[in-house]
Amino acid sequence: MALVKASVEYSDFKEFAVAAPKLLPQNSEAVRKKYAYRIARRFFPNGELRQFSPLVWKAYRDDDLLLEAMRLQYLAAEPVVARFHLAHIHPRHGGEFIPAATAHHYCDALYGARAKDSRQAVREAIVSLGLVTPARDQEGWVRLAPKASGTAC
Repeated sequence: MALVKASVEYSDFKEFAVAAPKLLPQNSEAVRKKYAYRIARRFFPNGELRQFSPLVWKAYRDDDLLLEAMRLQYLAAEPVVARFHLAHIHPRHGGEFIPAATAHHYCDALYGARAKDSRQAVREAIVSLGLVTPARDQEGWVRLAPKASGTAC
């Protein structure tokens, strides 16, 4: 969220893209560059700063609303994760357990023998997006209940 928030302080995407890795907290410059690239690809796909999530932040300055906007943009940019969410997370109630094997079967069906990296990417994405939390005593996740932002539109 930090880079999307910071983007509203820039008027030129190229200037922002150069500064973005320096704004991230990771120690490794290579990791910061990789993360900044991924963030730019997902949240600034056409190389312009006027995008949905930064505009939401600029207008409302509401962390919860920004998180929802970023989830929407992320899922639009990553259709594999979006389809997994729609098929296996969204239909479940808050607190419901989702076995880790669900992601394995989903990725195996899509990618066959090449599914290993995709499994990890899907697992990381659904946790990072705040859709699930790792289960304590079992291999899998617990569906988080959607949180109301409190911002009336």
